[in-house]
Amino acid sequence: MSERSTVFMFSGQGSQYYQMGRSFFDGNAAFRNTVLQLSDVARPLLGRSIIDVLYNDGRRKDELFDEIKLTSAAIFIVEYALAKVLIDDGVKPDYLLASSMGIYAAAAIAAAVPVRLMKRDLLFVVERLASLLDESRLAVVAKQHGIKKAKDSDSIGKLFAAYLRRAEESALGGLLVEITILHAATRQNAAQVLRDAASAYKVDVDAIGLKVKQEFAAKEKAKKSAKANPSARSKTKKAA
Repeated sequence: MSERSTVFMFSGQGSQYYQMGRSFFDGNAAFRNTVLQLSDVARPLLGRSIIDVLYNDGRRKDELFDEIKLTSAAIFIVEYALAKVLIDDGVKPDYLLASSMGIYAAAAIAAAVPVRLMKRDLLFVVERLASLLDESRLAVVAKQHGIKKAKDSDSIGKLFAAYLRRAEESALGGLLVEITILHAATRQNAAQVLRDAASAYKVDVDAIGLKVKQEFAAKEKAKKSAKANPSARSKTKKAA
C-alpha cells in the first residue's frame, strides 16, 4: 500500500448510535437524497422509516441503540450514502476494509460503483459473504455455477470454497452481486428483490441477461470448436 492510498473503512455492529450522520443529512443534499431513497427501500422490511428512528429529535447520541433489525439498516444506509458522496466527489478508494455489517456496505459500493478490486480483495469479500449464507441458500448459488455434491457426505461449503479460489475476477464479481441479493432477500422473495432493485436503479435486467447469455454461448461455441479441431491447432504450431 503506497503512502497516498485511499482506504474506505466500513464498521459493523457496535459502532451505531442515534443521530449518526445527522450533520450530513441536514447539510448535504446528495447524502440526504441517498438516505431517503434507501430508507424507502427498507421501509417495507422494517415496517417503519429508519429516518424516523435514527434522526428522532428525542433521542440522544449516548442512548442505547441496539435493536438489531434497525441498527443493521442504519449502519448500511449511513455507510453506503457517505461512501457514495465521497466517490461522487472524486474521492476514489484504493482499498476497502470492512467488519461485520460493514461488509454489506462495502460489497454494495464495490458492485454499484466502478471501483476495480484486486482479485484477492474480491475473493476475501465473497468468501466472507458466502460464509454468512445458510447451506440451502449457498446451494442455490453453487448450483448456478455447476457446483454440486458427488455424494451425500460432500460439503457444499468446501466445494464452493474450492471453486472460489479457482474463479476468475469476472466470476467473483458476479458472485458478489448474487450473494448480496440473496442476503437482501432473506426475508423476502428473491425475484421480487431483484425486480425492485432493477426498477429503483433503472437497470435493464433483460438486456443484461441477454448479453450474459450471448457471451456464455460464444464461450461454449469457442470451447467446442477448439475440442473439435485439435489437429488444426497442431498444424498451426508446426507451421509456426
